[in-house]
Amino acid sequence: REKLTISFDLDSVDVNVSSLTELDKLAKALLRHDRAKIIVHGYTDATGSAQYNAKLAGFRATAVKNILMGKGIAAERISSASHVMTQTETTQEQGTRRVEIEIVKE
Repeated sequence: REKLTISFDLDSVDVNVSSLTELDKLAKALLRHDRAKIIVHGYTDATGSAQYNAKLAGFRATAVKNILMGKGIAAERISSASHVMTQTETTQEQGTRRVEIEIVKE
């Protein structure tokens, strides 16, 4: 399994411009390998409202999923999950404002 990380700004669901290039490359690779599936994991931190954080993580995952579907990847090939990270569960390098795309080869 391989992973691609997409970063987000604080309280944002907009994918960074630099990440759009990575998503374009991923979509092209997925179109060539039509049996591969992906899991989109949306992450946020636990600061503030738990309900808001859970929704924000889900919105981030959905934003990435929608971009990939717009590039021709079938919805059935993409699943998503949202995660609210505690301070002890993450490292500074990893960050909490991100989406990780896990590529599952079949």
